[in-house]
Amino acid sequence: MYAQRSRKNLSGTIDSGKTQTRESKDNSLDKFVRTKVSNLRDYTDACYRYLRATGMVEISQRGNSLSIMYEKKQEVEFFLDHVDRKPIFVDDEAKYKDYLFNASLSILYSDDRERLLTQVSEFMETSLDFTQIMT
Repeated sequence: MYAQRSRKNLSGTIDSGKTQTRESKDNSLDKFVRTKVSNLRDYTDACYRYLRATGMVEISQRGNSLSIMYEKKQEVEFFLDHVDRKPIFVDDEAKYKDYLFNASLSILYSDDRERLLTQVSEFMETSLDFTQIMT
């Protein structure tokens, strides 16, 4: 079923006859579709790993759901409120890289000194509470 959907989604490329993959001399349709499906799985896996690495989301054991970590809710809300969702510079790689690597453009929840001090204070209170419980 997944292969059938993939063939349909790749029909333009297939119809043009460009079915040879980079790492193989086999230009059969079956090999092409299998390679593309495998690549999509790899991209999906990487996406979930990147999301998990942010520490802002958790993924269920079965991978059926994605939820925001309770401890990160304020940060996620801040991020969503302050970051435009429209893609920019999709046709200009140089401008995209300038934007991506410009440290002064990222606006993080913890960039505000007072907010950061509050977070540290809350963390310290939680740590102290935990220490008291353990003794």
